[in-house]
Amino acid sequence: MSFTEDDLRNALQRKQPRDGFAGRVLARLDDPPPAPRAPWYWWRAAIAVLCLLVLAAGALRYEQVRRERLQAEAARDQLMLALQLTAGKLKSARARIVNLSYENRPDNPGQERNVE
Repeated sequence: MSFTEDDLRNALQRKQPRDGFAGRVLARLDDPPPAPRAPWYWWRAAIAVLCLLVLAAGALRYEQVRRERLQAEAARDQLMLALQLTAGKLKSARARIVNLSYENRPDNPGQERNVE
């Protein structure tokens, strides 16, 4: 769309206001002033407090997750220890069973077998 100098002149040409414009302006002068708005710094303070609350909630959640992770790691370590102890006991029980079965064989007169 191309504008010419005449289009610009017509758009910026002085125009007469509509009827009753002066009366409307004078009537508004008698109206009470609008209610004062809260100063802008209150909004900034409210936003700052809200940001601090969000940060505090995030920090609390982070700490809660960290504690849960530490508890899970401790439980894992306890489980690994229990499994190691159980594996040792099972190995020992297996060795006893094998030795007992080896001793009770008819072709083996009282020798123990070393099983590890």
